[in-house]
Amino acid sequence: MTKLLLLLLLLAPLVCACARPAALGPGFAELSGHFAQAVRWQDFQGAAKFVAEDQRETFLEQFPRNKDLHMVDVRYERIALDEAGGAAETVLFVEYYLLPSPTLREWRWTQQWRRLDGEFPKGAPWQIQASPPAFP
Repeated sequence: MTKLLLLLLLLAPLVCACARPAALGPGFAELSGHFAQAVRWQDFQGAAKFVAEDQRETFLEQFPRNKDLHMVDVRYERIALDEAGGAAETVLFVEYYLLPSPTLREWRWTQQWRRLDGEFPKGAPWQIQASPPAFP
């Protein structure tokens, strides 16, 4: 009995260390990361879900299906998050090449994100408020 109690006392810190706080839903970092990965893997339909509904069609027109387009890197160069105000400004950096040219090109998009108000089952979503500038 003493050995069992001692084992439980030794394992208690390990069990507590593995426990995570309850998630209240996806935050800005998680959602913006999903958006960047969708662009990176050219899942523009998936990425469009992060763009305000009235801008989605314009967004999708910027990225027509093109088998010659190859994304090399997609990341955020800058993130200015105002969690309390429900806003964020980011600069998305995209490095790509378009066959037959092997030249790497860069494109940047300054994004205005807004947290949506209301009750959502998986936390408040964030959306990009404007479509991107012309993608070459």
